[in-house]
Amino acid sequence: RLLEALDAMLFGDRELESVGRRQVLMVLTDGLSGDEGRIVKLAHDRRGVQEIHCLGIGDSTNRFLIDELARAGDGTSGMVLLAESVSGQVAPAIDAIRTAAVVNPAFDFAAAGVVDAVPSRLPTLRPGRPIVIAARWEGDEAREIVLSGTVGLSAVEVPIAFTPPTAERGDADRRALSKVWARATIAEMSEVGRRGEALATGETALEGIRRTALEHGLVSPLTSFVAVDASEALDVPGTRTIRQAVPVPSDIDPATTIPGANGLPRSREEIATGG
Repeated sequence: RLLEALDAMLFGDRELESVGRRQVLMVLTDGLSGDEGRIVKLAHDRRGVQEIHCLGIGDSTNRFLIDELARAGDGTSGMVLLAESVSGQVAPAIDAIRTAAVVNPAFDFAAAGVVDAVPSRLPTLRPGRPIVIAARWEGDEAREIVLSGTVGLSAVEVPIAFTPPTAERGDADRRALSKVWARATIAEMSEVGRRGEALATGETALEGIRRTALEHGLVSPLTSFVAVDASEALDVPGTRTIRQAVPVPSDIDPATTIPGANGLPRSREEIATGG
């Protein structure tokens, strides 16, 4: 019932920000919920002064939900497997909460000739957690990018020297960098789609993802590579049905979680032994 819990705890009031304080929520969950989209969208819609830090507990955690909820809540995420030390994963989250951070960071990209930067909404800048930005640049001369934000109640500005890749870089390097940017852009579009918003271009998120993936030759939720195996031909026209075993998460009973799964093996061990 994670959706109900977050609905009760999250609010958009920014009153705490006026005194330089933020509310912190620490979510411990196995993430086994069918409401991933609604949960992440709620965290986006209610984003105010709250930080949401997530720890996934167990060997079958829904990693997508853990990471996306933390990203929506401008927090950190981690995993605690059953055989691992809990303190080893909890400590980094506690350190992130205690450490001073640059809140609402922003860069003046236009002045530096940098365009199409993603992500468009930057997370809080914390010691030990870099912000990775993919963008296009215009020109090849060195320049300066200014980081602005707030630490406590104080506004800060930090100039950062930026030297774009030179024109002498090989075509292979430029193609690789373009795909890095394209993947980051697809991730950004996916996030916009989960919020139910349209892109700045007027496209839907699905249209933008498909266009970007096709332009850069990438596998995405809407595009894939197709391999045709002509080494074997069917004896008769038509199709042939093949039953393919699908491993299930550890300690999850498919008979109670997957419709029509009665009689399927209940663990990896049973799949391996045919039991």
